[in-house]
Amino acid sequence: MRFSIADTIATRCIAHPERLAMHAIGSATSLSYGEVWRRISALAAAVAHCPEGRHGKLTGLLLPNCPDAALAIAACQVAGVVAVPINGRLTLKEMRYILSDADCKLLLTGGSYKSLAADAARPLGVEVVSVESIETAADVPRPNLGGREIGDEPCVVGYTSGTTGFPKGAIYSHDYYSMNNYRWGWRFGLTPDHVVLITGPMFHLSYAGFSLAALSAGASVRIMQEYSADTALDELQKHSTFCFLVPSMLKMLIDEWNSRGRPPVSSARYIITSGAPVRQSQLLEALELFANATISEMYGWTEGSFVAYETKDPDTLVETCVGWPALGADVALFDDDGEFC
Repeated sequence: MRFSIADTIATRCIAHPERLAMHAIGSATSLSYGEVWRRISALAAAVAHCPEGRHGKLTGLLLPNCPDAALAIAACQVAGVVAVPINGRLTLKEMRYILSDADCKLLLTGGSYKSLAADAARPLGVEVVSVESIETAADVPRPNLGGREIGDEPCVVGYTSGTTGFPKGAIYSHDYYSMNNYRWGWRFGLTPDHVVLITGPMFHLSYAGFSLAALSAGASVRIMQEYSADTALDELQKHSTFCFLVPSMLKMLIDEWNSRGRPPVSSARYIITSGAPVRQSQLLEALELFANATISEMYGWTEGSFVAYETKDPDTLVETCVGWPALGADVALFDDDGEFC
């Protein structure tokens, strides 16, 4: 394809610049779609000078939950730079490993991570740029869309959890990242009338991905700076319609709902869970909590993208089942001897 996720977002910014795009819950930070494009342009200008390393131009992103955590990925696409989101909960040794392995020459950071970023980058000679130092212009040129074929080129390197050793960098091409977001939109009905609640850390490609997918669809994004079941329940009662919750978050939300006397949660229309098996008893309670919503379970993130899903029905629940192959995914099963089943 000739178009990146940033291009898709740009078309939304042109079409309805005054529509609310992003809000950081608990702060005064809100961006219209017009302001989103101006911010992407400012961030793109800041990372465009990133020098080439042995893998090309790669910029690390060490950012707290905020609009910039998603917009910086789009900005890297505009600037022709590969984004490398970094988990802010890693140790300095682990952060340095990722910066070194990817050979990042620039690290974009901000908020509470600035000191940590400086400590991680210093021994490697990586330039550190704070998003707070990047000014957003009042006016920017109209975007130039679809200039050349970019589909096979990498746009993001997402590092795995590294549970059996150091993290491994999974390369996302423009086609891969864009089609993954489109498939989320198709399967989960992500449309412009949705308000997407971001509950988890945006260094993770799921939460950043849902933010970018929402902006691509013309929806609104509300960002929690850190997870709180109390705040999340308020959001899903009053504002947000679409949300991804890992099972531990879902359990905390159910507990909070029970402690309040099980009030109606009318705003939520689509809930996704993934990241670990969800017990059948928890799903049954979640179906009561989100009586007006569709609940889907999804399998596959950093390494495999969108692999499988199931829309939950209380009459057909199977313990620890993640359902059916997703659109565009090939799934094969093998036995303990490696034979195809």
